[in-house]
Amino acid sequence: MPYKAPHSPAAIASSKRRALKYAEKNREKLREKNRLYYEENQEKEKQRAKDYREENPEIIKKHNNTPKRKEWKKEYNKREDVKYKNKICSWKHYGIISDNWEEVYILYCSIEYCMNCNVDIEGWNKHLDHNHDTGEIRGILCKNCNVKDAFKNL
Repeated sequence: MPYKAPHSPAAIASSKRRALKYAEKNREKLREKNRLYYEENQEKEKQRAKDYREENPEIIKKHNNTPKRKEWKKEYNKREDVKYKNKICSWKHYGIISDNWEEVYILYCSIEYCMNCNVDIEGWNKHLDHNHDTGEIRGILCKNCNVKDAFKNL
């Protein structure tokens, strides 16, 4: 094999091929190594990612607005586990408190009628009513009853 300059295009291509072949053979080993590194350096990695996003907003915006990314996000958000996680996160953001989120989510999904006016509710019309002072859940209401604060005096 003839000598290749270390930075020649041929040497770089050869190095990439070897690296890809190694990664294919040792996928699980590398995944575990990366997981352990991330666990040990989690705060450092989060800060590095945050700094990158702040320094490169145009790259992030461009990446997030590609048709392929939009399609992936649309499909990703249809998954049940993602819907569950997003809904719980939303409720926590609004100050709702619960000891058993799974039970609350199952109740929320199973209710088809407003607990106050018995109107058929689904999608954006369904709201988890709660006491804004204590975070205690009061019921599942339609948008109109939730705006009127129908359970406020119960």
